[in-house]
Amino acid sequence: FKWLDAIFQVKVSGKDCGGRCVIFDTLRPEKVGPPLHLHTDCDEWFFVQDGAFKFQVGSEIMRVTAGDSLLVPQDT
Repeated sequence: FKWLDAIFQVKVSGKDCGGRCVIFDTLRPEKVGPPLHLHTDCDEWFFVQDGAFKFQVGSEIMRVTAGDSLLVPQDT
């Protein structure tokens, strides 16, 4: 599916694991991501396969590049 100018491919759905996890492979053709948001019911984990991305987690801003991963805890 397509959302916020990105293409998402579902690798693991909530149906596959009793709603405990969802895994997407995402292709972002433009240098844009979602607006700042809060997940109150789950952690969010990112793994960068290619390129570089700027993330803001709380008040911290960081650059994540190919091979890096980032865990954003629930309620952050």
